[in-house]
Amino acid sequence: MVDMMDEVTQLEDAQAIEVIIEFIELMDSTFDEESTARKLFKPLVTLASVKTGDATPNDVIREIKSTAEDPVSLPEEWEGIAARYRWNFEGGHFDSTGAEGMLIFEFPGLEGDETNTAVITVSNVSFFEIPDPIEVWPSEDIAPVLPSAVQVDLEYNGNNISSFNFSAAFTNDGLPTNINSTLYVDEFSFVLNMTHNPYSNASITSSFKHNDNLLAEVYVAAKGNWTDENIDNNTVTHYDTNYIWEWDPEIGWYETDEIEYIDDWVEVEVEEILHSGNAHLIVMNLKMAGKVNVKSLGDIIRELEEDEELEDEEATQQLVDALNNNVTLVAVYRDSNEKIADLEFYKLYDQEEEDYYMDVRFIFADGSKVDAETYFEEGFDDLVNALNDFITELNDQYDAELDLIDY
Repeated sequence: MVDMMDEVTQLEDAQAIEVIIEFIELMDSTFDEESTARKLFKPLVTLASVKTGDATPNDVIREIKSTAEDPVSLPEEWEGIAARYRWNFEGGHFDSTGAEGMLIFEFPGLEGDETNTAVITVSNVSFFEIPDPIEVWPSEDIAPVLPSAVQVDLEYNGNNISSFNFSAAFTNDGLPTNINSTLYVDEFSFVLNMTHNPYSNASITSSFKHNDNLLAEVYVAAKGNWTDENIDNNTVTHYDTNYIWEWDPEIGWYETDEIEYIDDWVEVEVEEILHSGNAHLIVMNLKMAGKVNVKSLGDIIRELEEDEELEDEEATQQLVDALNNNVTLVAVYRDSNEKIADLEFYKLYDQEEEDYYMDVRFIFADGSKVDAETYFEEGFDDLVNALNDFITELNDQYDAELDLIDY
């Protein structure tokens, strides 16, 4: 993780970020926060914030995800902004030269440039008209049309230094089946891929690379049946009746025939919707991968919850056994696939609380065991020190006034 921070710090020196920061400052003088033109560049804006200390690479991934899930440009909006804009040095604003079929900004890329040395081009914009929108489609507010592609390129002095591309495919009712977004800046790339096979499986992968070196990646996938019909069939409403109890001196006990109120709540039996899941987390050469049999685990937990005669010790042990049988997590070295450790659930007893509880620990190749809290605390010191060094450098260079990490 410390090695990753060493590479991430190179991102602040990328020329593309300097140009993007200059573009943002110029945009502030012409376009408001809610304009479609500004929203199209939100991933680039977030990326620029990495340098100023107001964002992290993870924020860039989240912004790309938000752009993919919540498109901002419908055909009418696009037609209203597609034009060429040139920075007017005398007036201090962007001048429009009319429709171009693309959105183009020409501006001084760095402070002190006396000509429009940089160009941002939004092109290859296309839309998918949904033939049979789903019932919940907000048709009164939004036409059944979604963006299916867009390309954004940033050039400085004729050289491409950053780009963002987006593509998506949809079913006839408007559900996404595939979304791909990539943001390149100099030698770095932020990638998001989402797949969905309605209504049985889905996955999402987000990654951060420096050249061909994978710095970090998160992958999550699930299988099941999340059709509206299956969700409805496995949604249960529970009722709990509360009575007004009165003391009866003749029988020496409380009696009631009056209801005070009735509680009700809705519970979705998740194990009947999501049947299994798997995921992995990669940080440089460390990979942690896991999978869960949600259906089997959920059935066992439900039985334990309904067994009122089960003692705490036995209930905790059965839960531990269920987790160990249905949840698998392993840490490996990514380059060699050599196993570092397995994760194990185990039962503990709290003397003060006089109660049993569950914890997790790593079992290493030599058979030694370390609880997860100790393992991460011991390996976290160097990472925190590296992060604090990075924050200090940002504060010194950009007056970011960020607080150091204290744990």
